[in-house]
Amino acid sequence: MDEKDSQQKFIDGLMNETIRPHVQEIAEITVGGGVAMVVHNADTEWAEVLKKYWHWNGEPVFRMRTKDRKTFAARLKQMGDPATSEWLLRKPDTSRAARLFVIAYKGSLCVNVTEEGYSLEPGTTDVEQMASTV
Repeated sequence: MDEKDSQQKFIDGLMNETIRPHVQEIAEITVGGGVAMVVHNADTEWAEVLKKYWHWNGEPVFRMRTKDRKTFAARLKQMGDPATSEWLLRKPDTSRAARLFVIAYKGSLCVNVTEEGYSLEPGTTDVEQMASTV
């Protein structure tokens, strides 16, 4: 399987196993400008971080609380990830894209959702790492 096939397999799994079955929950979280956390096959390290810092109980979709989002954004900025930090701190605007912070395998994605479909926030991806684990 080449890299393109691997990436497509990852995207298909994310959409079919995690996003589509929980689209109503995602809509309820994002309709007012909230950020939905979407967890798809997170590795053990991510799962531990989610439990410790995000009060995660294993659900595939949950709301990123404002306080946690701001703390996380500040940490990411310190770690040299200004694009994700800015995306997380973007003021809620219902006329803009809904935001999904996707945690999958060993990586994360910042996903924007509009009427036209899904897109990745520029400068925030580590897709290659995730696709190589599928």
